[in-house]
Amino acid sequence: MGDSWGFALAGWMLRHCQSEEKQRAVFEDIAQKRDAAKAEMAARSELLESYRDVAIAEVQLQADLDLIANDRTVDITKARFTPTLRLKLPRWRQLTQSLRRRRLG
Repeated sequence: MGDSWGFALAGWMLRHCQSEEKQRAVFEDIAQKRDAAKAEMAARSELLESYRDVAIAEVQLQADLDLIANDRTVDITKARFTPTLRLKLPRWRQLTQSLRRRRLG
């Protein structure tokens, strides 16, 4: 009867070890999935940061282009009005001088 208890105990220990091995395999699988998820999240974070950097650079470039376009618009406007002012300014001066003479005269 001692042998049967020995075999029973050995069988129980074997099943217990197999059960623990299965549990450990499940936990290792979970740990591997967790590590893979962490790596994927890190990669996505880097990608999002790259997208953010590109978007910021694009906005800065567009702002620079808008400022240049605005400067050119001002230059064009000045170029349009400068000849007109050059013609009108002497006439304006003549008109104001003649009005002053009339007042004084």
